[in-house]
Amino acid sequence: MKRLISSIALALCLFMGIAEAQISTSCIPSTRQPWCFDGANIRPTRSTSQVLINNGTATAPSWGWLADNDGTGTGFYRPAADEISITRNGAELITISNFGLNIRSLGGIRNVTPSATVPTLLPNITGSQTTGMGGLAGTISLIIDGAEFARIDGSTTATQTRFLIYDVDNATLERVTVGAADSGGVGFKYLRIPN
Repeated sequence: MKRLISSIALALCLFMGIAEAQISTSCIPSTRQPWCFDGANIRPTRSTSQVLINNGTATAPSWGWLADNDGTGTGFYRPAADEISITRNGAELITISNFGLNIRSLGGIRNVTPSATVPTLLPNITGSQTTGMGGLAGTISLIIDGAEFARIDGSTTATQTRFLIYDVDNATLERVTVGAADSGGVGFKYLRIPN
């Protein structure tokens, strides 16, 4: 039985890329053998043990499931330094990097080059990668079909608001300003954009 267990452990190690000398059939903490086979699982014998695998690709991820080993490419892989991607059906679906979470499907969050006309937060609108929220440093833009139609910024200028809206007549964004108070300074102020 011990020989059978050792053979199974060796086969699993070769599959996982672990050298035979690094595995034991005794799961007692060891400095010489960081991995053990307990009869059912390969597991670490110390807290510093690592599993290091190849990068993989979207169509052949380095970490996947036997049930999906039909060439469709579903799993995890490393597309570039310090990035992890999830692939589904051979296509990169999600990438996590130092830029954040990038979801490559309709709807979701993506981190692309910031712009007032390229959204980074997308509602789930079928067929649209150009409608959502984006912006540049210090602003938030609402974007429809790749065009900015409203912006919020940090203006501190008196009589101005922090809101700009697209004026169809002038075909440009116009800052909304604060008008004079009505009825002797009590009640409401009105908001306006230039003519």
